[in-house]
Order: sequence, then structure tokens, then C-alpha cells
Amino acid sequence: MADTSILEEILEEAHKLDTPKQERVLAFARSLANDQLTGLPGKHLLRFAGKIDRDDLSEIARAIENGCERVGHSERHMR
Repeated sequence: MADTSILEEILEEAHKLDTPKQERVLAFARSLANDQLTGLPGKHLLRFAGKIDRDDLSEIARAIENGCERVGHSERHMR
């Protein structure tokens, strides 16, 4: 069940948009409603365990740490 205050806020924001942007919002909302996770259970992926060299994993981890932006807690709810 949806939170009425959130729905009201969504409508309030949607009223500020032109028709093409409202259509994008509608398409996005529909995509979220139809979003179904698919994939494999983890046990099917175990055959890949240990396939990447430890040094390569360390290099990948460093690249992620150095190249990815971080979002601080205060930035998550900015408008």
C-alpha cells in the first residue's frame, strides 16, 4: 500500500512539469511497477569462485575506491 503523503508529493511535482516530462514520469513509474528481479541463485555461481587472481582483485578494488564517487548521507535526500 502506498503512502498517501508520498503520492501527494509526486502529484504536486508532476503538476509542475510539461506534458513530455509527465509522460517520462509515467513511463518510469510503470517500469518500476513492472520491475521483476531475475537471476540465478548463488549456488549456481559458485563455479566462478576463485577464478580471478588475488592481485587482480586488489587492483580492481583500488580502481573502484579511487574512481567512484561517494554520496554522503546529507546528499541522499537533497531536492
